Amino acid sequence: MSKISAPQAWDKCTGSPKVLIGVLDSGIDYTHPDLAANIWTNPGEIAGDGIDNDGNGYIDDIHGWDFCYDDNEPTDILTHGTHCAGTIAAVGNNNAGVAGVSWSAKLVALKWISDYNSGTSSDLIDAIAYANAMDIPLTNNSYHIGPSQALKDAIESSNALFVVSAGNSGVDIDLSPAYPASYTCKNIITVAATDSNDNLASFSNYGVTSVDLAAPGVSIYSTVPSGYGYKSGTSMAAPHVTGAAALLMAYAPTIKPQQIIDFILLNVDYLPSLNSKVLTEGRLNVSRALNSLGSWTTKAAMPERRALHSEAVYNNLIYIMGGIDNNLNTVNTVRVYNPSTDTWQSKANMLTARSDAASAVLNGKIYVAGGFNGVHLQSLEEYDPATNTWTTKSSMPTARHSFGAAMTNNKIYVIGGNTGGMNRTNIIQEYNPATNTWQSRGSIVTARENLGCTVLNGFVYIIGGFADYEGNLSSVEIFNPSTGDVSAKAKMNTARAFLTSSAVNGKIYSIGGLTNDVLNIVEEFKP
Repeated sequence: MSKISAPQAWDKCTGSPKVLIGVLDSGIDYTHPDLAANIWTNPGEIAGDGIDNDGNGYIDDIHGWDFCYDDNEPTDILTHGTHCAGTIAAVGNNNAGVAGVSWSAKLVALKWISDYNSGTSSDLIDAIAYANAMDIPLTNNSYHIGPSQALKDAIESSNALFVVSAGNSGVDIDLSPAYPASYTCKNIITVAATDSNDNLASFSNYGVTSVDLAAPGVSIYSTVPSGYGYKSGTSMAAPHVTGAAALLMAYAPTIKPQQIIDFILLNVDYLPSLNSKVLTEGRLNVSRALNSLGSWTTKAAMPERRALHSEAVYNNLIYIMGGIDNNLNTVNTVRVYNPSTDTWQSKANMLTARSDAASAVLNGKIYVAGGFNGVHLQSLEEYDPATNTWTTKSSMPTARHSFGAAMTNNKIYVIGGNTGGMNRTNIIQEYNPATNTWQSRGSIVTARENLGCTVLNGFVYIIGGFADYEGNLSSVEIFNPSTGDVSAKAKMNTARAFLTSSAVNGKIYSIGGLTNDVLNIVEEFKP
């Protein structure tokens, strides 16, 4: 485990029983004392009643299914599946035996390899179909089998991630394919084996196109029926990666299979021995993969609860201005958070209480415009952090809230919004701090509120929002401050309001929002 930096990963996450892992193998000794607590129990079945309680076509499938012998006892005679299961998710920190990469996950025994080490593609496909039906998001596939288009189709149509062993023939499987390792499916990650000296194991298959990374696979100590033992093979390497994927799923429950593959492959330890042998030229580093997800930490709470406030960042401090309090009253208070000290302090109150306002930082000053406090506001206030004072500036020509705001060329642009009741506007107005003046800059095509707004390459993008007749919008408009022209761009895939839009590295990202449901969608726009 130290080779893959698992102990460092365990400081951040040790797994979750909510993560189900299908072990497509020779079965599992599900009574093993180091596995029993992490064996899945079907919540939809009543053990021993002879009834298919959950209606999935399998009677009393309590811990999985034996697809070889068509029964509900997927026990392991060969020992292979149990060994793989232990590396994936043997119970950790229990002062017994071994610890899996994931200390707490739920292992589902999907037996398709017989007690005589044989299996058919039809049984394997049935096992995959079972995994799909039971919403198992991750499977370990330490086996090889002949080519089968039906099997490839079953893998490609699955929502699960398939971690696959490269095989033990010591050949380049780009030239001499092995299956399923050589299938070009987006949801497959293929694993070679390394030894204790970080060399490619002598038996391990390889291939810079077919094989993604390596993991330890020589003399691996793990669970076997009624005990423990050593085994070698790419079959032993793949479970390390499966366990790592389970940790990522536990830490980030909404992560997708392709994202898991990316995080794992982009964070390997480079090994010279793997140069021109595997795609990444590296060995699994589960800690680095986990850390690449980032982390959230609870920090000092705001002095009071609030929502619909304005926010601005200046001089590495976060300014929270106005909004509504816990009693739904509009407030004018200003609080400043210092991330370096994890402390809050009060600043001078705004001159006008307001929620749903827009804010901007320009030339060392903070501007808050418009909003709502029982009436629609058009006032503009300027805050000077150096003197801790607010100054009333020239008001917006149009009172509004829930509008878009953007800054470019030392000007502030306010776009769209709500001007009262169900009235949405399409007006664009420009504020020049140098002259303290506003001017009209035309209008967007579709009046909208609760829109996304950002600047890219000097152009202002107006994205989504809510309109009078269309409802939630997918349309995107672009405003050229130099000419005043407005033109249409490609629509988002999902119509929505209350989203945020940001420009990063030459692309625009629209995040979240609201339709009939609150969304977690992220879409990327390439100009």
